[in-house]
This record gives sequence, C-alpha cells and structure tokens, in this order.
Amino acid sequence: MREKLKGIRFIMLVMTAFIMVPLMLPGTNLNAATKETTIQIVATSDTHGSFYPWTYATDSERTDGGMTKIATVLKQLKAENPNTIYVDNGDTIQGNSNQIFFEKDEINPMFVALNNMGCATMTLGNHEFNYGIDTLEKNLSGLKNTTVLCGNVYKPSGERLGEAYKIVECAGVKVAIIGMVTPNIVNWDAGHLKGYKVTSPYDETKAAIKEIQSKKLADVIIASVHMGLDGEYGNDSAAELAKQCPELNAIIAGHAHSKIEQEIVNNIPITEPGSDAANVSVVTITLEDNKVKSTTTKLVSAKDAEADQEMDKLLKPYHEEALEDAYTVIGKLEGGSLIPDSVLPGVNQGQLEDNALVDLILNVQMYYAEKSGKIPEGAHHVSGAAIFSETANAQAGDIKRSDTSNIYKYDNTLKVLKMTGKELKEYMEWSAKYYNTFKEGDLNVSFDQDVRLYNYDMFAGVKYDVNISKEAGSRIENLTYTDGTAVKENDVIYLTVNNYRCDSVLLATLFKDNKNVELVYDNSSETVSTIRELIGTYIVDVKEGIIKPECDQNWKLTGYEIDSSKQAVMLDLLKEGKLTLPTSEDGRTPNIKGLTWADVEAAQKSEQKAA
Repeated sequence: MREKLKGIRFIMLVMTAFIMVPLMLPGTNLNAATKETTIQIVATSDTHGSFYPWTYATDSERTDGGMTKIATVLKQLKAENPNTIYVDNGDTIQGNSNQIFFEKDEINPMFVALNNMGCATMTLGNHEFNYGIDTLEKNLSGLKNTTVLCGNVYKPSGERLGEAYKIVECAGVKVAIIGMVTPNIVNWDAGHLKGYKVTSPYDETKAAIKEIQSKKLADVIIASVHMGLDGEYGNDSAAELAKQCPELNAIIAGHAHSKIEQEIVNNIPITEPGSDAANVSVVTITLEDNKVKSTTTKLVSAKDAEADQEMDKLLKPYHEEALEDAYTVIGKLEGGSLIPDSVLPGVNQGQLEDNALVDLILNVQMYYAEKSGKIPEGAHHVSGAAIFSETANAQAGDIKRSDTSNIYKYDNTLKVLKMTGKELKEYMEWSAKYYNTFKEGDLNVSFDQDVRLYNYDMFAGVKYDVNISKEAGSRIENLTYTDGTAVKENDVIYLTVNNYRCDSVLLATLFKDNKNVELVYDNSSETVSTIRELIGTYIVDVKEGIIKPECDQNWKLTGYEIDSSKQAVMLDLLKEGKLTLPTSEDGRTPNIKGLTWADVEAAQKSEQKAA
C-alpha cells in the first residue's frame, strides 16, 4: 500500500511540473487568454467648406475651428491612441464660398484636407447634391483612399451612388462603417435626382447589418449617417435608427448641426459634432478578444488648437484664391447708406423705421421667388425679412462680394409658403411682438427683452401700421396690398421668407398642422441658393452694378407720441454717456425699457452731485 501511494505522489509531481514549466518561462503572460483592445473613431460632420479658419462671406478670421485646426486635434487623438479611424459625415463641400472651386482642375480644398488626414470613409450629406450629380462626382474624384458611403441612393442603372458600408481593420479589429443620407434629398434636390431612387435609411441599414453579420465581416458595427437625432420628417431620425437597429455599437449623426456628446437610445450611444469644423466626435470602443465590452462617445473642440503647419501649407493657396473672390467689387452704392444714422445710441435705426436695406432684401426675395415660376402670375405675393445684426448696413461706395454679409449675415435660403390672409396677419402679429407696449411719458420706443432683433420681420407686398399702444397680438392695422385693396382673411397669398423663419417658426409653431399653409418652393438645391449670394447676383445682373438707398415707406409705427424737447435732452445725455439705455441681462437685446423724464432728472442730479 505504501509503495502504491509513493507512485501516486510521483505521478502528481510530474503533472504539476508539466503545468508549472510554461508559467515559469520568460515572457509568459498569465492573462494571455484575454486580449483587450481600445479603438477610437473620430468624426467630422457638416464642415460646410470650412477648410481654413476664415469666413469668406464676411472676410473675417475664425478662432473656433477649420480643417487646419481639426488636423491638429486628430493628430493629438492619434498620439493618445494610435488605433484611430477618421471618418467624415457629409455636407462637406457646400458653403463658405467653396463653390468657386467646383469647376476648376484642382482637388477641392475640403478633399485636400480629408486626403491629408487619412479619411477612411465619407458619408454623403444632403448638400452634396445641391449642384447636381456631375459636379458631385467631379469633386469626389479628388478623394484618395476614402470610401464614399451612400447606401440608400441608387443611380438610374440600379448601381448605388456610394457604398452601403466599408470594413476598416484597426489593431486587428474589423470595424464596419455604414453610411446613409437623409431620404429627404428627394424634396430638396428633386431636380438633380431625376431617375435616381432614394430608399429608407432604416431598411438599408438593416440589410447592411444582416449581410455583415451573416458573412462575419466585422467585430464592430457603427453607423455614420447624415441625419439628425430627432429627424425632420419622420423618416430620417438617428434615434429611430437606434431603435430599429439594436446591433449597432454607436451612431454618428449629422445634418442638424447639433453638438451632442452622448445620447443613449436603445443602449446605443449617439454623438454629433456640430458644424463648421469646430468639433469632432470621438467614439471609443473597448473590446475583449474582439468582443465589444464598452462604448463611449464625447466631443473634442478645435477652438484652442493651433493650425497644423503641414495642412496650412497645403490649403494656403486655396485661402488666397477665396480671399481674392471675396475682395471682388461687384457694384456700387450711390446716394448714401442703406440705413440712416442711429437716433438712439447703439440701436440700429432700421429697427424703428422702414429702410432701404430691408427693402433691398425683400425685393431680392420676391424677384427670385417669382423667377422660379412657382408663384402664379397675378397672385398676391408678400415677402418678410429681418435685420440680423445691430451693425447691419452698407455705406456709399464700392460693394465687394464680402460686403453683402453686412446686408445679410446668414447662409439662409429661400422658401415660399402658400397661405391665407388670416395666416399672414397672424405671422405679422407674431413679428410685431418685438416692441414693448408704449406708455404715456416714454421718451423712446423700446424692445421686448425676450425677442431678438432677427425675429422682427418687416414686409413687402403690403402696406400696414404697427400700433404699439396696443398689446402684442393686436397691433397690425390698416393692412392692404400695395394698390390699397384690403387684405381679406380668405385671400390666397404666397409668402416668401428665409428657410430659418419658415422651418423654425411658421411651419414648426405658428402653423403646425395647419392645412391652409403649404410649402410650394425651396431653392436650397439651386447652384446659387443663399439669400446673401442672391443679393450679390441681383446687384450685378438686375441692377447692373448700381444700387441706391430706395425705400417705399410701406409701413410705420403708430400709437405713440413723444415730447420732442424732453427727448432731445435725453438723447444728449445718452450720447454723453450720462444716461444709459437698459439692456437685457444676457446683453443681447438693447433698449428694453422706455426712459422717462424721471430718468432724465435722476441723471441730471447725479451729474450735478459729481460736479
């Protein structure tokens, strides 16, 4: 028995030795059975021609971004984690005067940037379609080693315009990047998509996932889709995509210009990097044995980054070319400025009276809306527009292309709504909320502190009074067409406004679900589409290079009476800095209260004490 036990002990010792030997060998990893890898996907979206930190429409330097700064951010992120994939999510070549490069025999500056940064995929955005497929494909030919994604748009031949997905291998991990565009390009760019088929991004993503999984092509599946978190029309929501495609590990959204660090929907993180190359989205995925363990997303700002020297050198010639275009003289303003000098210090006089600047904008909007052929001949046509900046104006002399930004600050496009006279008056009353109700004894007309100056629209195609002695909602009086005929509630009216006013106010709130209001024209798909560009074209082509401060005085403020002698004293004190117009707490709205003689006397007493 004792000999048998010795034999068993001997066998156990030998087995233990065999087990221990590999554990004692040099370089042996006790945890070799588990391999952890962390990769990151860095994404830009809605960069809109921001290849250089400059806004060419306003001829002004930018400090918050540009692709030269994004290049630095990407290098820093790669230094922190070399396992990095860079992707772009569309609306890349439209905006910031980028159209001047479209027909030239050189690579588009945005694609020079993407090539230099090693962009793996680019998902087409809706604005890529604005100039037609031929122009798009000519520009895309400049991309090197970048896969164009657009899985839900089919050519007349049945071939996809872009790939549905791309498999990118990074640190031994296979990453599938799925790319879709909002299907509403069929509404915005119908003229450029004749014969093309645009399908559901939800269905196409499901099909792509099924193919990827059935063939075991990837360890990670993300979607880089040119759609906002909530979407616009119920068929283009990144959140809905997350609900319908639970297999996704992350979604990079776009189109809405939102800055989203991380929104969790159906356990899937969604991120969106905003617009104009000011931020990037970073998706960080940790895997164990190539199985996803965790996914997080964040935004990284380019504001404090220095411009990458290599990228700056590559893009500097394009920058100089765009500057030359901005400095091109397109016309001349004769006869004085478009808006008279301010009466109240710091308050644009155009907010208090009809003026030639807004009339120019209104005339441009009406001219190009009627040129579209979407407004029947002889129909009632009204246009609404606002002043966007306290400094908006144009002075006599040469007008450069960049000067049009002083007239019209933003990249808005045109839209035309069909409505009734009842809806028009409701919209006009909404606008007239801009003014405070005038009180007896006030020495100035003042503004509601909760209404921004860019939300006060003035109108052409009608005559009217704004009675500021009345409460908001009951101020529009004597409303007629320009021939003096009264505007009736049931009249059919075509209203031309910018896309921002149309989408964010008229269709989204005032007339939401109102069947009397119908969108009949949207110019965003046209080669020259922004109102600012149209102003320049109008000056050159319609006015033959010469404009004058012409104002039809079709509206006025009523319902107030100011003692002119007392007002003169108040104005002197304001100009001398001894009296100040009240401003909203956030500093964005000036002149929020009517000053009275009591305020004047208090300022005078304070001055006497100081003396």
